[in-house]
Amino acid sequence: MLITTLIFLFALTIIYNTAPDPLSVSIGFSIIGGLITWKLVSELGESFINVNLKGRDLAKVNEPTIPESMGVVCATVYLMCMFFFIPFPFMEWFTGKGIISRSEEFHAPTFPHHKLGEFLSAMLSLQSMTFLGFADDIFDISDTDTFTLYVWANYRFRFFILYIHGHDGNVLLIDCPRHRLPRFNPSTNKLEYSKVKVQKPLKKPALYVIRIFEILGLVKTKDENNSIEVNNFTLMNLLLLKFGPLHERKLAILVIIVQILASCLSFIIRYRLVHFFYEI
Repeated sequence: MLITTLIFLFALTIIYNTAPDPLSVSIGFSIIGGLITWKLVSELGESFINVNLKGRDLAKVNEPTIPESMGVVCATVYLMCMFFFIPFPFMEWFTGKGIISRSEEFHAPTFPHHKLGEFLSAMLSLQSMTFLGFADDIFDISDTDTFTLYVWANYRFRFFILYIHGHDGNVLLIDCPRHRLPRFNPSTNKLEYSKVKVQKPLKKPALYVIRIFEILGLVKTKDENNSIEVNNFTLMNLLLLKFGPLHERKLAILVIIVQILASCLSFIIRYRLVHFFYEI
């Protein structure tokens, strides 16, 4: 508890001392959001099970009962962090530094209302996706209706976020199982990459994608008489392909590390390298 409190205070210190810098503030909110999510997920799991939001853990030998739809907890915390983050990208206008020179003798303070509108519209879209995603877990909504609702719910002003619910194999290049989870090997108590057989003949775009991924080392294929066997195209299966069979805990840690590195790279591109591509 003491360590958690110290980390929380450290994150608040980052936000307070680096308020003009959205990147540093994002790091602070990420730490706070992670702590809150970790706390809520561990405490609310039993409540989800009690209302029948539960399933079987297929990555365990005895397949214990675990809560489902816990993603709504993470999404809610994320939205709350984004709400509190709203003022920080516009902090320079609050401090009087956000001015645009209209002539050599005249400077007028301005506020980018259009940017704020885009930000708020994106928040509305994310809220819609969170609500509809949770509703899809609870109610029996067809894939077509779900996709249509996502499209209409996520259209705001000039900002558009499209969320494709990947249940329908017809919209993919190759036919895939619904979740494409790794395969659990009970004899070793480890996860292995799962495979899918694609019936021949393949359409050229699908065949090109598979061959390019094979050259890049992203997939492993096996040609058979009437089909091609290939590992499923997910991050977890890719990590298992590269590192071999892993225990679920080690795989989860690897996925988190990849996500952290990818997020850091995206923040660096957004806040440090953007000047090389745009005039801002």
